[in-house]
Amino acid sequence: MKVLFTLLAIAATIVSCAPVRYFQPAKEQNINADILYHDGLPYIRSMMEKTEVSAQLMLKGERSLSLDVFFYNESGEAFNIEPEGIRAIGYNSLGIPTELRVFTAEQFIRRRNTRAAIIGGVAVIAAVAGTVALLDNPAANNAVGNDLLFLGLTAAPTITASNRSAPFSPQDGLVRPHSVLPQTAYRGLVMIQGKTDYLHRIEVTVPVNNMPHRFNFENVMLTPR
Repeated sequence: MKVLFTLLAIAATIVSCAPVRYFQPAKEQNINADILYHDGLPYIRSMMEKTEVSAQLMLKGERSLSLDVFFYNESGEAFNIEPEGIRAIGYNSLGIPTELRVFTAEQFIRRRNTRAAIIGGVAVIAAVAGTVALLDNPAANNAVGNDLLFLGLTAAPTITASNRSAPFSPQDGLVRPHSVLPQTAYRGLVMIQGKTDYLHRIEVTVPVNNMPHRFNFENVMLTPR
């Protein structure tokens, strides 16, 4: 048993050392989408009927994906965010697709807590690993998790524009069902479990008011400066 705990701690340490990397947006996007840059990092902005959805995809470790997503309501009516409708498709080098698991906030927290209970009292994991990717080491406590979740939020698009109010973000950083009022914004992370052989290209669909905002990413990694 001690050997098992030691191996878990070593694995967590290795994952924690892995840098956060960003997927490059694919050159071809939907007609309503643009590729823009903020602090040297690219993101995709989709505009449909006065609704803006911007997205950036990050990888931590081998398969822990985080979708940094920003919503802005330029219309005169509220719209609802429904995380359960978000979909992610991964492609391998041959172009064969597979659906990736997209976690709601509740599913992700439940998964983290369950795996933390299995790992038990290996306190050394949290002490050594620091900001371990939550999908790979759910033993990290909420404070550490918050630091990791918001790590990718520093490069988000248009949020600090002077003519816009700061976006609302959940305390733990995870996207939840939310009603976005006119001229307001919302921002958070959606956690996705990738598959190692199916990260050659990733398509993400974020529905808003039954309109699918689609984002295409390529496995060309960028590391923040």
